[in-house]
Order: sequence, then C-alpha cells, then structure tokens
Amino acid sequence: MIINLSHTLDTDHDYKDLTQTQWNDLFDTFKGLNNRLTNQNPARIDFSQRRLNEFIQDRAVVFLRSELPAGITLGNYANDGFFTAENWPVFDSYSNSNDGVAMMDDQLRKLKENRNLVADSTSRKDTFHVLSWTLTQQAEDVLNFDRAIMNLAASVYDPLFERAYNAFTPQSFPNVLFVDALGVRDKTVVFPFEKPKSVSVSAEIGSLAVAVNFGKAGRNKYISGR
Repeated sequence: MIINLSHTLDTDHDYKDLTQTQWNDLFDTFKGLNNRLTNQNPARIDFSQRRLNEFIQDRAVVFLRSELPAGITLGNYANDGFFTAENWPVFDSYSNSNDGVAMMDDQLRKLKENRNLVADSTSRKDTFHVLSWTLTQQAEDVLNFDRAIMNLAASVYDPLFERAYNAFTPQSFPNVLFVDALGVRDKTVVFPFEKPKSVSVSAEIGSLAVAVNFGKAGRNKYISGR
C-alpha cells in the first residue's frame, strides 16, 4: 500500500501550509501504522523502479510518501519509514477543466506522451503515472446543482471504461486511476433539491483495474519478463 501525504493545509487557520512542528506531529501519528517500509538513509533512492517482490515478502508493507513543501524536511523520520517524493517519482498532472471532452483529450495525450514501457532505454518512459480522470469545478459551476462535483464525476464515469481503457496499450497504461466519487455513475444532486439522493456504488472500477493489469500490463513482455 502507498499512502501519499499531499495538499497539507491547516484548515483551522486560514488554510496555511503546515509548519515543521505540525508535519512532525503528523509523522508521529503515522508511526502508529504497522509494517511501514523502512530504509536507513534512503537519500534519493528511487523505489518505484523496484519489483513488487522486493517489497512484499512474508507480509504486505506500507510505503509512506510525503510531498514536502519548501522548507520542510523529514529529518530523522527518513530512517523510520517516511520517504519524500524523490523516493517515488510520479507523473501527476490534472487537467483543471470542467469540460469532459477536454479533460479526456488532455489526460490521454499526457499518457501517450509520457508513458512508454519498452526494452529500448532510449525510448523508455516509465515514471509512475497517475491518470487524473477528474473534472474541476470552475467559478461558474458553484451555484449550478447540475455541475456539483459529484455530478461532474458521474458524467465521465462511463467514458473511463469506454474511451480510456481502449486507449491504453501494453506499452502505455497508468499505474493509478484517480477518480472522484469512486464507483458512482449516476447524478447525486438534482435541481431543485440540494440534498443528495441515494445512489448505488459499483465495484466496476476494481474490475477495470484488474483488466488493466492482465489485459494491458500482462501483455508487455518487457515488464513481465516473458
């Protein structure tokens, strides 16, 4: 399991960045997690290049990745199961759009341009890739119930299976499918009622992840070793 600590703000005090003391308190809280992966003096080791069996042996492990703002350091926590973004480089670029077609075009273009898992090292692009299949509310959406964030998420749910999956290839597929309203395919807010309606949650995205692992990644001879 990877836990990524990011977007850390003090919501009780004008959404200011956390101080070093607050970060240390956060690290102390996460020290309560069992089976944290530890490494003495990890420095700039890129753990994303290691195989899964190097992490999981007799038990699963938790990898704690922290996106630290300027001026914040891990200090001694670096030897106690906490790592920086340098220890697990990620391509993560969301589209910042409320337009479904524009978002999909943008995300699939970025995937194609930045992900190429091939044996040839001069052509290989293998940075851990996050596909941000999310729409972002803009100012004009705030008072429009039809553009509520849950409804925006539902509007691009089916295309994740139709357009996105069919755009993935054995050489170019994401490591993470990042979505809002996980498993919700129907609108939850309807005009003129502000109260969300009850909707069922589907496990289809779990099946999609399995399909990516077997139908795409499993057919890549370079990473499967076959």
